[in-house]
Amino acid sequence: MSEIDDFLGQFEVTGNVAQALREFVKETAPGCSETLHLGWKVISYGDKKKFCAIAPHAKWVNLQFHNGASLTDPEGRMGGTGKSIRHMKVASSDELDDYLSTLIKEAISAST
Repeated sequence: MSEIDDFLGQFEVTGNVAQALREFVKETAPGCSETLHLGWKVISYGDKKKFCAIAPHAKWVNLQFHNGASLTDPEGRMGGTGKSIRHMKVASSDELDDYLSTLIKEAISAST
């Protein structure tokens, strides 16, 4: 088991959702770097500039977009009011869809 697997294993209810989201991000952005930040309790993605991060919570998982305020979100699925960061709550692996894939790809473009 990897350090990230151990980290996600701490979340009884959402660990499987976070693991599915992790695989979804890696499939959508093949070759991107993946870094565990234990102090922040997040897994970030991207090389020099991070484009997103997975933040597991007790009842849901947040997918945070570092430049989320600049992303197109016609369905209004992202939350947050910060200057740049937005997030999407993911409660089930059923929510890993084409819309989310498009947001991830747009976030990658916005981070370069």
